[in-house]
Amino acid sequence: FTANDRPKKKSRKARNSLHRFRPYQAEKWIKHFEELTVFRKENGHCLVPHDFPENSSLAGWVKRQRHQYKLFQKKKQSFMTKERIEILEDVGFVWDSHEATWRERLEELLQYKKEHGSCL
Repeated sequence: FTANDRPKKKSRKARNSLHRFRPYQAEKWIKHFEELTVFRKENGHCLVPHDFPENSSLAGWVKRQRHQYKLFQKKKQSFMTKERIEILEDVGFVWDSHEATWRERLEELLQYKKEHGSCL
């Protein structure tokens, strides 16, 4: 990941939403968010694989965002905020990767049935 690959302009919403975090924490979050936007640009989606050797730190960050989101939803202590949720959703972040994969496979099955008349 080079400096040339990074988006030149940080999202104002992303910078402003991180005021409750220490500067190094906020900058680290923004760095990973920018990596996510590069991934999206290259792949057309934000469904970063759990095992992503090209950028294992991004894969780990995405996993942590999902975990923190679950804690936030359960009203437990979390580093997730409403602002971060909005920022991530604005770029098409996938909160439930299992459901997204299930839906994708269902669509494939329905297309197969349409082409072949059955699922057998």
